[in-house]
Amino acid sequence: ESGQVVLSTNYRSQREIVEASLSMIEKNEHRFYKSLEAVPKPKKKEISFSLHGFGQKDQEENDMVRKLLDWTGGKGEEQEFHTCALLFRTNNAMKKIAAKLVRSGIPFFMKERPKCIYDHFVAKDLMAYLCLAKGQWKREYLLRILNRPHRKVDLEAVEEGKGLEQMLAWYEENAGWLEQGLEVKENLKRLQKQLRFLQPMGLKNALLYILHGIGYEDFLLSKTKRDSEQWKEWEEVIDLLLEEASKEENLKEWLLAQQQCREQLQENTTPALPKQEGEKALYLMTAHGAKGLEFDWVILPDCNEGIYPYGKSWEEETLEEERRIFYVAMTRAKESLELYYTTGDQARPKLPSRFLNPFLYSSVSTNSSNSSLSKNSSKASATASYSSSSSM
Repeated sequence: ESGQVVLSTNYRSQREIVEASLSMIEKNEHRFYKSLEAVPKPKKKEISFSLHGFGQKDQEENDMVRKLLDWTGGKGEEQEFHTCALLFRTNNAMKKIAAKLVRSGIPFFMKERPKCIYDHFVAKDLMAYLCLAKGQWKREYLLRILNRPHRKVDLEAVEEGKGLEQMLAWYEENAGWLEQGLEVKENLKRLQKQLRFLQPMGLKNALLYILHGIGYEDFLLSKTKRDSEQWKEWEEVIDLLLEEASKEENLKEWLLAQQQCREQLQENTTPALPKQEGEKALYLMTAHGAKGLEFDWVILPDCNEGIYPYGKSWEEETLEEERRIFYVAMTRAKESLELYYTTGDQARPKLPSRFLNPFLYSSVSTNSSNSSLSKNSSKASATASYSSSSSM
């Protein structure tokens, strides 16, 4: 006779990880029910399951990088990195943290060589604005930004070596037969003033002015055509540039740092490069791609609505599949599981994933930290236990 054998014992994960993952997946109605118990075993880490909330994405990422460096004594030694994995919902989400890992000297493995985030069109557009404003003239910079946002500029007006003054002169000569000639002239004059206004600004304030004063962010939003998933990808590029702009002293040094990062990701000469599978390097992969694998330490970044569940997964069947993906990610951890989410700010508030509800609003015990709740320190830690349950 053939039959189904159901294992009721989990030999992989610590008890706290098993209990947390089961409390989350039990919300799925259409699933094969099973009761799991973890086999008691010695702990390598004092805390097996923890939840961390931060106000901004860069705070979340900086905390992860700090912990990874602390894990190896701050020296970037490789002997333990291969027992840790950062699991993401999508491949795109890895680009930003990959750039930070390169700059921090942390070796990592990805199945696909990561594309440099500075080569994203949003990054190129914003850097082109900065370069033109700071006196670094290139025709390609002007071509990038002329109609972003749309200024109705005819590309015939842009010839090799022509700047805005020459373009204005061209429109003076040809405005008579161009239907929108006068309007374009005003747009170009406004762009001149905007670039002059940007010139003395610090890098971060300059970026904010390009986004909001010049209208580049509205331009991007109009291009997404209400595609929230696409906007999230573009927003991550913006967030990275704003974070780095606040730390760089001048444009020249920042451009140099970007080029170095670009070269490190393309070549194979530094310990901070993506490694071959099996080498002693941190794993970066999707939650779906991690199925069947196991790691001593698993970190799940971006545990927010829109990521888990991904996009607008409102149908119950899709929602249950998204919850299963989250369950798979959680149960890859043997010794330690850390979940990260961000709360955003007043301008861009973010919600924790509904999949975190059993830990935020129930009796599941977690070691919880939330830097956005602390004004006097970068992170406030406490052991949290909640008795009520709710759903988002």
